[in-house]
Amino acid sequence: MKNQTKTQEARYLPPGAASLALRAGTLVLLWWTLTEGGWDDPLFIAVAVLAALWASYKLCPQGEWRWQTLAVIRFLPYFFWNSLLGGIDVAARAFRPHMPLRPEIIDFKLEVSGKSPLLMAWIVSLLPGTASVSLRGDTLKIHVLDTRMPVRKKLRELERRLAPLTRDAESAEPEDRQP
Repeated sequence: MKNQTKTQEARYLPPGAASLALRAGTLVLLWWTLTEGGWDDPLFIAVAVLAALWASYKLCPQGEWRWQTLAVIRFLPYFFWNSLLGGIDVAARAFRPHMPLRPEIIDFKLEVSGKSPLLMAWIVSLLPGTASVSLRGDTLKIHVLDTRMPVRKKLRELERRLAPLTRDAESAEPEDRQP
C-alpha cells in the first residue's frame, strides 16, 4: 500500500490530464495544418478546438482503445504509402479522358474483432479505389471504383495489419502495453 501511495504522489498530472493535453495539442496542430498557419481569430479557434475536444471524448472515451505503440509505428509507413497511392489513383482517373470505372458495392466479411472492425471501416478508404459505406456486425460494405482491381486481397492485407494495433491489453506482451 505504501508503494502505491508513493506512486500516486509522484504524479505531476491528475489522471487523464496527459490524454487531454495530447488530444488538445493534436487538434490545435490539425487546425494549424488545415488553415496553413492561420491564427486570425483566436476566440473562434479556441471554441472550435474545445468543441472538437468534447466530441472526441464523446465518440472515443479515454481508456476505451488500447493502442499498441510498436504496432502503430510499424503501421504508419503502410498507411502513408497507401494514402499516397490512393491520391495518385484518384488524380490519374480524374485526368484521363475515359475513366476506367466498374463501380460496385461489395460485402466484405471481417475476420477481426474488438475495435479492429471500426478502425478498418475508418481506414479502408486509404486504399486506392475504395470507400467504406457501412459496418454491420462483421460485414463491411465497401464502394469499389473498379472491380478489376484486387480489392479483396488488399482488404485482407489491411485487416491483417490493423489487427495488432488494438489488441486487448490482457493479451499484449508486457513491454508492448500502453499505460
